Amino acid sequence: MGRYGFLTRCVPINLYAVAADESLVDFGTYCQILRGEIEYITVLNPAEFGLANVEGAILTGERHIVIREARAFFEKELGSIAQSSPSGDVDWEIDCTFCARDSENIDRYEACLTTIVKGPTDKAVTVMDGPFPSLYPWDEQHGLSSITSAKLTPIKRCATWEEANAVLKDTTRKEITARADAMLKQIATYWPQVRDFYEIVDFRLGIRAMPKSAADARLVDIIRTGDRALRVRAGKIDAVIHAEKLICEMIGG
Repeated sequence: MGRYGFLTRCVPINLYAVAADESLVDFGTYCQILRGEIEYITVLNPAEFGLANVEGAILTGERHIVIREARAFFEKELGSIAQSSPSGDVDWEIDCTFCARDSENIDRYEACLTTIVKGPTDKAVTVMDGPFPSLYPWDEQHGLSSITSAKLTPIKRCATWEEANAVLKDTTRKEITARADAMLKQIATYWPQVRDFYEIVDFRLGIRAMPKSAADARLVDIIRTGDRALRVRAGKIDAVIHAEKLICEMIGG
């Protein structure tokens, strides 16, 4: 927040709910895990927020990053030093292609779908913990939010980046639309009003590299791939802070 807070926005109503069935954690345990880590308000009656089929819910002050603005900012900051392919006239090459060029310490590559919906951007609903969905603001200026799902976002698990890329190219519009509809249906199980406020307007396809350690898919891995070459594997954009620290240590300042 201190360095890149201007790229974030608040989420006025930010709900994290524990599913009543099939969750890997019960609501009491979830609250105990969070206690002392973050500030939150326990929702006494989740139904007042339109939630259904949940054991309990909390409100948090978690913010979100506006990807469009973050992309524009870093493209401007990096300028000519950002290159799409290696060049012989650079001091260091830092590969941030999400492990597209090597698979060291990577368990698998997942071809993924994010569904973009149009509607209110003042509310987020994330269902814990397991194969559940999340609706989150994406871009307030354009009235967009995203829907992802631990169950439905991965289209296919692949052994290589090339295989995952081929899956994305071969996935038809009909298949994408059907999966997006399934995501909307899944979030409606826990927040039925979603169908009243949102409509599917777009999609985002991508490839994520999953680490061999299943303990935490958000770890930042930086490895040396050459005498003056490094590779970054980061699960979330906020990893830029930790990645910078590690890279500066590795290149000496």
